[in-house]
Amino acid sequence: LDAVGVASSSLSPHADPAQVPALDQAVQRLLEQLKNPPAEADENGDYCAQASRSEVLEAVLEPLGKIALAKDSWRDALLCLGAKEAASARIPELCGDRRLEKYCVWFLASLAGMPFVVQELQKYVNQCSVVDASFCAIIDILDDDIEGEWVLGSVANSFTEADIPGLLGLVVQAMKIHSQDPTIQSRGCHCLALLLRRTCLASLPEPEACLGAMLSVVLAALDSHDQHLAAMRDGCYFLRLLLEPRAARPGMDVAAEARMQHLIADQLRREGTVAVLDRALRGFLAYDDSHRMT
Repeated sequence: LDAVGVASSSLSPHADPAQVPALDQAVQRLLEQLKNPPAEADENGDYCAQASRSEVLEAVLEPLGKIALAKDSWRDALLCLGAKEAASARIPELCGDRRLEKYCVWFLASLAGMPFVVQELQKYVNQCSVVDASFCAIIDILDDDIEGEWVLGSVANSFTEADIPGLLGLVVQAMKIHSQDPTIQSRGCHCLALLLRRTCLASLPEPEACLGAMLSVVLAALDSHDQHLAAMRDGCYFLRLLLEPRAARPGMDVAAEARMQHLIADQLRREGTVAVLDRALRGFLAYDDSHRMT
């Protein structure tokens, strides 16, 4: 199955569906395994398949995602063959398995873009593995500073600036629910920063309330997880982006944006940001390699 996946994902950029019958058959075989993965164990608790369910799912989700990203024609073909429905059916089965959940949500994002990620995040906001996977997919879609086969920049057009307020609120909600999970806090801060890069705070509905909600969760993450390097890094990334001067862009209300910058500074002072960062810095100084962490 691994060999079929590697061969299919390698050949798909060079041929369209129905052009190479052997490639079509290989893709259908992968999809069939996604629709009907082997049972983990029989009624006596004994494994009854040569490969475990998780191994099979991992072996098919990765190549199917690469195939979907290879060409629009392959993405359309997979959608017509029911790939989205098959992968969606696996999500509730995988709750708790962060690795496989990431594969599954990433594959679905490659098929359906940001709307699907938002839909699943809303549906499973209480499940840490789905939230983590959804945050990873949002980063893969929005972050144009990363490279690699996992990047979902080709589906970034499934997302517009009009979607930002709702997604900001959803990320904040998920971070509040999973406030004790440093990985989710780290990735949540990263998501908020990437969303902030794509809009002007002053143009958001109720910008002061939005700013307050974001600062509340980011500063809580910095204060609660001050020994977690990734949480500190991404929380500080958000704060830096919040304070960076913005270049004028079409439709920007420059005066409103200037007022927003003053509001940001006032809000940061009221929230005790300096004290939060000072505590974190002092904590990191206790490490032998603190020069790298700071």
